Amino acid sequence: MREVDLFRVRRPPVDIPRGPKIHRGIAARNNRNGKVVVLHNTPELGEHVGSFEEFAAGLSWMAEPIPVTGDIVRRFNFVTENPRGYDLLINNCEHTATAVEEETRRSPTIAIIGIVGFWAFLAWASSE
Repeated sequence: MREVDLFRVRRPPVDIPRGPKIHRGIAARNNRNGKVVVLHNTPELGEHVGSFEEFAAGLSWMAEPIPVTGDIVRRFNFVTENPRGYDLLINNCEHTATAVEEETRRSPTIAIIGIVGFWAFLAWASSE
């Protein structure tokens, strides 16, 4: 049995009426004692490891297992040891989760907003 299992975790945002409709993190479960911690990124604390209860915040949540590879464990450890502050555009919770899973910090939500904004600008500019 592996010492640690990793999961992609998601839940609705706590207090953001608009904007991203999901909060993401990477959960690590210690298979020796069952303890679960979550690496995630919030405006208040930036990138940090918190309890699962703190992450879930009393809301419904979803978890999907992710492969436990040496690279993913190394990236998880790197982010926890070198946390960055929160920035909606360049370092939000999606950036943190993808940094661990894919080694590339990206936010699909911000990318979609940028594409829609670009096309809206083009439509506006061509109507003038």
